[in-house]
Amino acid sequence: MKNKPKQRFALYTLAASAMAAAALISGCASLGAGSARNIPLAYAPAETAFAFGNLERMPQAYQALNTRWMNTLHPSLLQTLARLQEVLDDSLDDAQARQKSHALLDLLHAKLSQPEGFASIGLDLNNMLAAFYEIHALPVLRLELADPAKFNAFMDEAQAKLGPNLATGEIQGQRYWHFAGAQPHRAADGRAAEDATAPPARVRSVVAVVGKHLVITLDMQREDAPLASLLGLSRPAKSLVDSGAIAAINQQYGYLNGGATGFVDTQRLLARTIGDGQTPTWLSQAVQDKLHTPLDATCRSELQSLAAKAPRLVGGATQLDGQAVRLHALLEMPAELAQDLSALPAPVAGLGTVPGNLVFGGGVHAGAAASFLQKQLSAVKAAPYRCAYLTPLNELALESAEALAFLSSASDWLQGLRVEFSKLDLAAETFSGTLLLASANPSALLGMVQSFVPELAGLNLKSDGVASKWDIELPTDESIWLAMSSSALGAALGEADKDKLSSLLKAPALATPPLLYMEANGSAYVDMLSTLTEDALAEQSTSEWEDLYNYVTWPLTAASIALYKDLDTVKAQWLLTPRGMEMTQEMVVKAQP
Repeated sequence: MKNKPKQRFALYTLAASAMAAAALISGCASLGAGSARNIPLAYAPAETAFAFGNLERMPQAYQALNTRWMNTLHPSLLQTLARLQEVLDDSLDDAQARQKSHALLDLLHAKLSQPEGFASIGLDLNNMLAAFYEIHALPVLRLELADPAKFNAFMDEAQAKLGPNLATGEIQGQRYWHFAGAQPHRAADGRAAEDATAPPARVRSVVAVVGKHLVITLDMQREDAPLASLLGLSRPAKSLVDSGAIAAINQQYGYLNGGATGFVDTQRLLARTIGDGQTPTWLSQAVQDKLHTPLDATCRSELQSLAAKAPRLVGGATQLDGQAVRLHALLEMPAELAQDLSALPAPVAGLGTVPGNLVFGGGVHAGAAASFLQKQLSAVKAAPYRCAYLTPLNELALESAEALAFLSSASDWLQGLRVEFSKLDLAAETFSGTLLLASANPSALLGMVQSFVPELAGLNLKSDGVASKWDIELPTDESIWLAMSSSALGAALGEADKDKLSSLLKAPALATPPLLYMEANGSAYVDMLSTLTEDALAEQSTSEWEDLYNYVTWPLTAASIALYKDLDTVKAQWLLTPRGMEMTQEMVVKAQP
């Protein structure tokens, strides 16, 4: 197992840990104006390309729920650390590197094994203010520490164990730790000093305790991305809090100040990546150096015109308490584009209106989709892209006629589906449930199916929703039942689901039909996944990296399944509305005794 995939796994695991920390950003005690200036979000510049964070602390009722869930997962986290060490032992050839990884993970395990858990290193994951944002085309994670002295002590212990692999530096009197990369000499203002004989500086990970904040970022060791700004030693002239952008998003979409509200500005992010023709960034310069054909003003303009079709992604929490967690995200679009897209989703009987143990589905009007694509591609034909990197879109527009014709013809057959597993045994690979195929013309759909399966003609199905048994030999004891209504063709596997099939065909659809929909009953979901074993998961791995990831994270996976015992239902849906593409997720908690 001593090969590059193992080494990449170690890097991916560390990256996943950082993302998990970012995911813990959450927020209801109100902060005064003076305090607001010092919250993590106040260090993000107003013109940042992306930012996520909370203006207030998370609601007390949600803190109690979160504490219960974290306590459930905590033992599994310790087991995961032990498994990670096993993998590193096998993947690291250097004995000294193995020794240092043991020392660091042993230290982390010892700290987290203490009764106070993360509090032993100065973190209160349940009551922190946090922010994740962009500055100088680099990501910054900024967390409020409950006890800065404890985190400083933890880092000092880690440095003692890692030696030169974890070095310290100082900038403007501020100490920081850094991993990898040589550190060039820096002037007092934090800028790298010019040294023609020095080798090119490498990117390095930097950790610092600045006041009461833990700051984690990347340092390019370049003058155009000064570390002082990344650490917040040099504050932005106008911060994100000063601009009121997060507060405005919360007010516009009903998000909680104590939740992790955020946005991604696609046009700003693109400008950081390809440049704006006037003020290049280190990233845009790197991109230009990699491209065979440099991006000119025409390419930048046309790429920005594409970004303008989805200029901003926003997201936040609409409910955080002991009863439910509800999250929302929206990919904003221009009014005309959003209106055109909102015609695409098609209604599916019972999807989102009839509860089930494990349900997924969605619907699309094929004719509307064909019309939408025709409009977009016609615009490309009328004004072809001149940028060399976008010419494939011109070719697609010219060659789309046959595909659009097929899509239009499919509008009479299928426009959506609803799949429900009433029972699912992953180990035995057995299941029962229902399948609903929504159609503008179910009789035509049935006719098409009968052309492949002539035996179905003998069932003589009518549009009355009455289920008929299909006498066919199956490698299971379950029976198959078929039924049809004026809007769908359905099938049930299992006698117990026959009656549900008939009721589903008569059920209403959601007023705003979803493009995609998923739903799970908490208890039923736990029962279904309880049959999933670590060996079965390993057999499904398609790569060595996936096999390693599944092995290391299995304790957390198994414990996470148990969390669903607390939940009544879990739902997620993707909608196309006059505002753009919307995504909602909700977890409804069972009443506690």
